[in-house]
Amino acid sequence: MKLSCVQEKLNKGLTLSGRLVGLKATLPVLNNVLLEAKQGKLIITSTDLEIAIKAIIGAKVINEGRITVPSRLLCDFIAGNHDKKIKIILKDSVLAVKSKHSIAHIRGIDASEFPLIPKIKEEPKINIKSSDLLNALNKVIIAAATDDTRPVLCGVCFKKKGDELKLVATDSYRLAEKKIKDEALEKIEDFAFIVPLKTAQEVARILSILEPMTVAIRFNENQIAFNMVGVEIISRLIEGEFPEYEQIIPKEHETKAVLKSKDFVSTIKTVNLFAEDSANSVQLNFDKAGLIKVEATSNQLGDNKSTINGEVVGKDNKIAFNAKFIIDALNVLGGEESVDFEMTGHLNPGIIKPAKDRDYLYVIMPLKTDGD
Repeated sequence: MKLSCVQEKLNKGLTLSGRLVGLKATLPVLNNVLLEAKQGKLIITSTDLEIAIKAIIGAKVINEGRITVPSRLLCDFIAGNHDKKIKIILKDSVLAVKSKHSIAHIRGIDASEFPLIPKIKEEPKINIKSSDLLNALNKVIIAAATDDTRPVLCGVCFKKKGDELKLVATDSYRLAEKKIKDEALEKIEDFAFIVPLKTAQEVARILSILEPMTVAIRFNENQIAFNMVGVEIISRLIEGEFPEYEQIIPKEHETKAVLKSKDFVSTIKTVNLFAEDSANSVQLNFDKAGLIKVEATSNQLGDNKSTINGEVVGKDNKIAFNAKFIIDALNVLGGEESVDFEMTGHLNPGIIKPAKDRDYLYVIMPLKTDGD
């Protein structure tokens, strides 16, 4: 293998791909990245056996070849090298990395020991704007379960019907749903599958770094691939059926409050300081006069009562929630000027919706209080 490439592109490719390396590695080769030089490209691949990330950069390839080398060492060396061009030469499992002011020799492991990365057929394939996918992922992954008690909850459900694709996540205490609508989806058969949380997080991370583009998503019964310009993410899917969640989403409400997002999240954060030793339980009291009282009591710390002005329609009502769940939702809705909060009785779920985005909703299960 012999090639040359631009340091900036190589550094970006290693940064995109190398994040998986070393995370609970069970084999020495999993601490390495696979470098493949062919057809005018350098392909950099990392995997943790559940997810694989391929970063593809342009290169002047003189001799094709493959080798795996320690990811962190190569990443740090290239990041600290400020020469414009990098030359890479492989000889006897030793990679020579040269530039104008530096040369390093890195011992590698033969590419034959690197796990095989599954290939997914071109069809079926759906195309989604990266901005739409990133927005949807950021708004739903906050609700996914982080323990594996129920594996089907440890991910994001992609559910397509007609011209609508829903991304949904729930940990059974809260649920987030974001709809993406596109007439082109009509041409594809309806489907539903569950993408692991870690995969969804990696896709969101990489999309936040890249320029706006179209993301091609290909899948089969067991795997999924997200293809972006210069990057491909391949992952297993979670086996099992996602819960029929629609039935828990309230269809009507007794009380609706329109609140300024900044005021709402600031107040909840302040009151939560007094709720951290009581399951983050804060109580919201809605008054038809337009005053929302938020309070928390701690046997050790004391108590706090704060108020927010808003527009309240319907009955006076009160309900208790885990403050962290509210804060998570309001944080991902940071760009929204105001949100709607809907509820029906203190033992039924509450809903947070952006005032200007009717394709997103966030459902929170209430907490019981001493009076219940």
